Parts: sequence; structure tokens; C-alpha cells
Amino acid sequence: MVAEDHASHIALLVWKKLEEKSGERITLEVFPNSQLYGSDREAVEAVQLGNIDLTTVATPTLASFSNYRLCRLGCHLC
Repeated sequence: MVAEDHASHIALLVWKKLEEKSGERITLEVFPNSQLYGSDREAVEAVQLGNIDLTTVATPTLASFSNYRLCRLGCHLC
């Protein structure tokens, strides 16, 4: 969801090194610049629907979801 020079994107590239360390049992595809979804909310809904496994979003986006809906994402707020 963020630009390639944003700290969140750079952090995801560090996580991408897990592919090598896991013998490629773990794969991570990074899509910067809103390539998959136009908004953070759409990305969170895509996780809920099982369309994608993981996303990074801004905290204010999460505030618009109820605790129940966040718990379905595996959030620790339950």
C-alpha cells in the first residue's frame, strides 16, 4: 500500500529474507504503490475474505473495524 521508499516497504524487504532462510517454504510477495488495492480498508477486507494472507496498514484504518472483525484477522485485541 505504500511507496517503495516508505519505511514499511523497506521493512517488508527485510522480512523477504525469510524466503532464503526457510528454504523457500515461506514466500512473500511485496506489492508497493497500491498495486493490489486502492486503500488500506480494501486490503484489510481482502485479508478477511482470504484473498491475501497479510497486509500492512495505518493504525487509523484499523480503528474503523470492530474488535470482532479484527479478531478474525488474528489480531491480539480479542
